[in-house]
Amino acid sequence: MNRPELNIALIGLPRIGKSTLIHRYINRDISTATSKLESRDTTLVALGINLFAKVIDNGPLQLVLRIWDVDGTSPHCNKIRLNQNTAFAAILCYDTNDHATMYPIPAWIAEIRHVAPHCRLYLCGLREDLYTSLATVESPLTSPTSPYSDHTVDDPSSYHTKLRLHHRHGYVDAIQGFCQQLSLEGAFETSALRNVNVYQLFDTIV
Repeated sequence: MNRPELNIALIGLPRIGKSTLIHRYINRDISTATSKLESRDTTLVALGINLFAKVIDNGPLQLVLRIWDVDGTSPHCNKIRLNQNTAFAAILCYDTNDHATMYPIPAWIAEIRHVAPHCRLYLCGLREDLYTSLATVESPLTSPTSPYSDHTVDDPSSYHTKLRLHHRHGYVDAIQGFCQQLSLEGAFETSALRNVNVYQLFDTIV
């Protein structure tokens, strides 16, 4: 009997910790370089995508969770990032220590909803363990002059002000507001190194 499959796409800029998060979830350890269930499809790798898989128990059934690690800068990912509308969920990733990694997120949201309108969307901050109070964290909502401005909500300035002035105190409220206005399912901050919210993220989706 074939196991049912569930596809989840992790989308984010390169080198922000997406693969490490996946290894923590699949292997329960970030020191393991590869997973026995990892796909090494060279065609996907060339297109900026790595594919992982994990068999999980979901009540009385087992299912295969397929995790697509997608480089958001790849010029090809817009055609196949959601495996032609088969993804159940997409996790939009950013580095909690680098606000610039948040700016492409509204454009990705618009693109995903065009390709896969029923896909559930989540926001995920990576490398929470590296965060310091000196880091300036800004909203993923972009300025009116941004090339992504067509995909933002009406007044991004209110979020920008909260995050700039209050740092972590306003950050959580701003992220929550961002998720509500763009109808995202939720937001998580994770640390693969310290194993913070890694399983909670995937368990919530599955």
